[in-house]
Amino acid sequence: MDPKTDSSHFESDTRIRASDGKAAGKLCMTYGQYGVGLMRLEMLKKEGKFYVKNKEDKDVELVATVPEWWPRQIDKT
Repeated sequence: MDPKTDSSHFESDTRIRASDGKAAGKLCMTYGQYGVGLMRLEMLKKEGKFYVKNKEDKDVELVATVPEWWPRQIDKT
């Protein structure tokens, strides 16, 4: 999010969308310009841009990152 973005402009459980409009997850909480959300891993792999609507119904682009501690590959054996 933009560093000037105020976290009061977003509601909890707001839907995160990919650039094609498909649901990619939800924004759980924000603090200033930072937020925590739950996202579909398959969307992170193939999509580049994600958006969430603020209280003024405007799209705000998000930067989605996977935590360093997250496993790189999960074996299904």
